[in-house]
Amino acid sequence: MKPPRFTAWLALGLLPFSLCAEEAPALQMPEATATEAEPSESSAPPLEEVSLDMQFTIEEQPLVEQVAPVEESAPAPQEEDEVLSTEPLTTSLPADLPGLFAERMKTIVMLEIFVQSETERARYLATGLVLDDEGTIAISGDALSMQFPPDWLRDIRLYIPDEDNDGYPATYIGANISTDVHYLRADKAVLEKLKPITSFEHAKARVGETLWGLGLGSEDTLFNPRLMASVLSVLGKYHLDYGFTLEPAAVVGAPIFNAKGQWVGLGVPSGGSAYLMMLQNRSHVVKLAKMGETDSFLDAGDFLKNVLPVVDKPEGVTGGWMGITDLQPLSRQVSLYFGLEKQGALVISEVVKNSPADKAELRSKDIITAVNGQPLKKVVPSALLPLWFNIYMADKKPKDTLTLSVLREEQPQVLSITLGKYPLLERNAPRQYLPRLGFTLREMTVHDGIVHRLFDAKIKGVVASFVKPNAPASNAEMKTLDRIMEIDGTEVTDYAQALELLEKIDKDLQKREAVLMIHRGTDTKVLHLQLN
Repeated sequence: MKPPRFTAWLALGLLPFSLCAEEAPALQMPEATATEAEPSESSAPPLEEVSLDMQFTIEEQPLVEQVAPVEESAPAPQEEDEVLSTEPLTTSLPADLPGLFAERMKTIVMLEIFVQSETERARYLATGLVLDDEGTIAISGDALSMQFPPDWLRDIRLYIPDEDNDGYPATYIGANISTDVHYLRADKAVLEKLKPITSFEHAKARVGETLWGLGLGSEDTLFNPRLMASVLSVLGKYHLDYGFTLEPAAVVGAPIFNAKGQWVGLGVPSGGSAYLMMLQNRSHVVKLAKMGETDSFLDAGDFLKNVLPVVDKPEGVTGGWMGITDLQPLSRQVSLYFGLEKQGALVISEVVKNSPADKAELRSKDIITAVNGQPLKKVVPSALLPLWFNIYMADKKPKDTLTLSVLREEQPQVLSITLGKYPLLERNAPRQYLPRLGFTLREMTVHDGIVHRLFDAKIKGVVASFVKPNAPASNAEMKTLDRIMEIDGTEVTDYAQALELLEKIDKDLQKREAVLMIHRGTDTKVLHLQLN
């Protein structure tokens, strides 16, 4: 059994870890798309009517380098075995289920959020989980991208399942970038209809136990409450604890309970089932998963530890920043060479210049073996070790000092690093849409620099964060994340200067052409924008 797609509640389980303590930049930032994610009906329709989420699975093997063995390090401390409950296993639903179900349905709502981008207004629906008596509600970054600037989020409405009305107002209050969770607050008028999930006792689920969860119908049925149930098939201890049921037991974002009504987990996107697809006489392994419903859940205890406390800063919060990119676990063979088979170890791909890691004299290809004297946890499969490390680092703050034990060219070293303030995030970067030119100018971030293979914390510049189709910029073959180097022969120095130059061009109706020199990957191009 593989862990689920880590796309909700903990981006700790989603991000590529290019900047290890926090949200990491992907090598290419896709443009946001507006897909309206409505919950699935609890009763499965015929196969041909189901929308299938298909993913081709490609497994990459880490590069194995020939290295000499070093002195054996101390093994990672072993976690204490959990004490198994001696209570009889409950394999049926409780007789008082209707009452339990009605009370626990108050813990979830449906959120409607409109996202106003440069040229489009898109509608998103997401299941929200009530966290406290103040009406704080959490939704995942899987349902609403963390890349959206806070001022793009408009006209938020909250719907109580089975109520026939226009909903209630809600306010966006913040985001935790590390855990990939948005926080909203319900209007006071609806508080009496809500009940926080934290008011229920939580427990550990057991394999073979019958569990039940909450579902929501479609918008046409007023998001009517649905009971879902299944048997716990597997408990997986990965970077966090996850459970897997035989059939979908809840919708994504909704809680799951045991027969006593104790909260055992929160539905996360399913890993799906593997199937073999034949295309042009070639076979491909694909994953199929039901939309909305899930057979995977995050342990309630891990949810409480990693999602609370609530964040009330719209720009989002981040922890301390190291400035190292793309951590990779050692393969089993290399771990054996180094005598690290009983613990975890991570290889640093790149160190960002002028970052805390650079000042601490960390280097590319250093192997991190311990933090503050504690060996890294052994995680199975090892590909999930960066996720565990990101979770470990998530609560660290700027100015916190850590000691890192590393292996460098087979020699052990201990380095001290003082974490810094996390660099500017894309969601908070200044930007301006230029309608006549047909693109959005945005201040360059460290993440953008890494995309361009420019590893420098003090990087300055501007990029095109959005290119409108069939506009002068797109007709000149400008691409998203192109770095603008010159504007009509004038070298770009910073965002304010570039914006002043481009706004002058955008407003000059007599000007028929703008010439931009851009940097893309390893190429430099000159673009001629023909203006209307």
